[in-house]
Amino acid sequence: MSECTLSKETQDLLYRYFAAAANLYGVIEIGKLLKIYNSQNEPLSKENFLSFVENMNFKVKHF
Repeated sequence: MSECTLSKETQDLLYRYFAAAANLYGVIEIGKLLKIYNSQNEPLSKENFLSFVENMNFKVKHF
């Protein structure tokens, strides 16, 4: 598991995107969510995004 190097602000925004996607779609492909995020924000690399996903704390955030 690689360490996530994204800023706290970016991580918080990504958590909000995951919550919104869960509420809106129920299920969404990770790649699709990255594409949506990148179209609306400063683009993230696939590697940084996947590092964030690997390190998400699902015990704190429920989707």
